[in-house]
Amino acid sequence: YNVPLFAVTSTPELMGKVDSVFTLQPSVIREVETMLQFLKNKEFKKVAVLYDGSSDSLTAGAKYFREHVGVPIVVFESYGSDSDQNTVNLKIKNESPDLVYILGVDKAVGPIVRKLREIKYTGNIAGFSGIESDTFLTSTGSSSEGVILTSVPFSCDSVAKKYCARYKDTYNGRSPQQYGAFVYDLVHNSLKNNCIANKKTSCFIESVYKDTTTGGFGFDEFGDLGTESKIVVKKIVNGKFISI
Repeated sequence: YNVPLFAVTSTPELMGKVDSVFTLQPSVIREVETMLQFLKNKEFKKVAVLYDGSSDSLTAGAKYFREHVGVPIVVFESYGSDSDQNTVNLKIKNESPDLVYILGVDKAVGPIVRKLREIKYTGNIAGFSGIESDTFLTSTGSSSEGVILTSVPFSCDSVAKKYCARYKDTYNGRSPQQYGAFVYDLVHNSLKNNCIANKKTSCFIESVYKDTTTGGFGFDEFGDLGTESKIVVKKIVNGKFISI
């Protein structure tokens, strides 16, 4: 019996590579594909892309977007120091793209969004699930209004209310993110399906998790989240992440 390892990662290069390793997050490529589909009929003429160059998964996602978006990319930059970012932001303002797509996590992307709005960039801003957090909302303030993103259907306003309430009680009022919700769903359903007790790695692959806070998921033959794990598009409206 190989003890299974469950990793919270969206890096495409790590998926389907090692036996008994399961990934508890959809590939970033699936999120980018969902965003591309959403943007398909928006008739944007030019876009800009910013990404975390220190992250293999987000770099891969940015390159995939560049290859498939089908319209000119006027800015394609990894973000870094504040001084460099100021230069990039001014370039974005001057180029005036219809959309700025930012692949990064909440703490880094929040200040970028705020600065873009401060210099009067009025176009669309989009991101991925890494910005779905209280931290992002706090760091951007009103600048987050209207930002769109891809994520899973997880919401504290739906079936996850009890889980969210317990989480907030334990962690000083902080709202949970999808990452912790995936782990919660895995443990809850694995115990229910006796996957842990029977010590068969195949049990995790054969099980489809429907009673979940994240909208349902299952693992494919490689141990990666399959199509049961849905990706949706959300928009920030009045400080909340709303599926659209």
